[in-house]
Amino acid sequence: MRHLRAASENLSIDASKEIILRYAIWYYGYPLLGFVLSAFCAYDASHNPNNHPRETIAWLAFLFCLGGAIFLLYRQLTARVRIADKKLVYTEGGNRREIFAADVVRVSTNGFNFSIGLKWQKSTKIPATFEHSEIILAFLQQAVAKN
Repeated sequence: MRHLRAASENLSIDASKEIILRYAIWYYGYPLLGFVLSAFCAYDASHNPNNHPRETIAWLAFLFCLGGAIFLLYRQLTARVRIADKKLVYTEGGNRREIFAADVVRVSTNGFNFSIGLKWQKSTKIPATFEHSEIILAFLQQAVAKN
């Protein structure tokens, strides 16, 4: 996180431009692991037809892993952070959060999340696993400095 803070210090966000960010490529490894694990479970189930309890458990694990991997991949493919017009809009799946620069009171990094304190609401969190998260941090830090 020190690297992220250092990279964000020298950035200035142009309010007239729109910035759209997607998840970093390494973050897609989690659905990939789910697909690999589901393939392993399907292989195990198909090669143990005589052991009925093991076969049943393996097919159930296959369905669980495949469903989870598809769910994660869908959420990650639809996730976006859009910075424009002095607001940050975070969408992932059906969730959408709008954070106006004027409402940001504090920002901190908490693991792989940005914890954002707002004037009128409780704090909210958005992931810090986007392609250029230093842009998000720079936007939030500039908003805190102005408030």
